Amino acid sequence: MTLFRVKECCDETPAQSDIFYDAAGDYFDRENLISALRFVYFFVVGKHKPLPALHDCLPDVRLVTLPQPILRCVPLDQIVGSENRSADFDVCFRPVNRALRERWCRVAVAMESGVPLPPVDLIQTRMGYFVRDGNHRVSVARALGLREVDAQIVACEAPALDSCAEHAHGEAD
Repeated sequence: MTLFRVKECCDETPAQSDIFYDAAGDYFDRENLISALRFVYFFVVGKHKPLPALHDCLPDVRLVTLPQPILRCVPLDQIVGSENRSADFDVCFRPVNRALRERWCRVAVAMESGVPLPPVDLIQTRMGYFVRDGNHRVSVARALGLREVDAQIVACEAPALDSCAEHAHGEAD
């Protein structure tokens, strides 16, 4: 799904850049409003679920940093929470904090313009993946309707380490 006008040439003028940024800002405002409305609705009906924070969901989790990150495309629906930014995004990774707008818009413009961004850093657990670095990229990717994101698995829950290592070994062959 394309949110912004597609560039017609490789040379981008400042005016084009402004248009992309303005469109990204409008989309941020929409996502932020949806998040606020969802919060009110689910709070009133007693079913509010914030974005899970890793150490709230798994308070005794033992993480093992992988010596070599595992690169893969991860389906966005398998990313279930954040290590340390759960207050900034709702359960659907929509931004809840207006202070995120500038960074979110810059990421959106970069994604829509085809600028390569680094993979997100994820922690693999029995519940799914938690974002260590790249919350904005996950949020924008979901807003753009993408189904997966480039990621590197940088840590695993201790019991899941064998499964991580097996997968890494399988990819190396």
